[in-house]
Formats: sequence, C-alpha cells, structure tokens
Amino acid sequence: MAFNENSRVKIPAILTLTRLGYEYLSLKHATWDKETNIFSDIFMKVLKTLIKMLIFKMKRLKNFKQIFLYYWIMRI
Repeated sequence: MAFNENSRVKIPAILTLTRLGYEYLSLKHATWDKETNIFSDIFMKVLKTLIKMLIFKMKRLKNFKQIFLYYWIMRI
C-alpha cells in the first residue's frame, strides 16, 4: 500500500480540525479577492453577525444604565 502526503498528513489534519468545529473550505469553487486574499462572502456574513451582536450588547448596556440610574435616584 502506497502512502503519500494526503493519506499521512492532509486528510487526518482536515478530519481533526472539522471535529474541533472548523469548517472545511474547498478552494475549488471558492471566490475571493486576489488583491487582499479575503473571501468576501464569508467576511460579509461574519461582519453582519458581529454587528448584530454589538447592537444587542449596546441595547443591554443601555437597559442596565437605565436600571442603575433608576435605583440610584430612588435611593436618594
């Protein structure tokens, strides 16, 4: 049986990383910006998620500040 780099290194590494939660990205059908080497589709998807999380956290912080100020004023 012939062993090569694919069977000894690449495939086990890919399997291990996918088990750890990483997503395999085949370059065969992928499109990316050659100048910046960024996958535009993935970048925009992640950026939208981060913006949603930031907005959610800002709303929570605003609510926390309002509650804190209410109880602080009521104490006086």
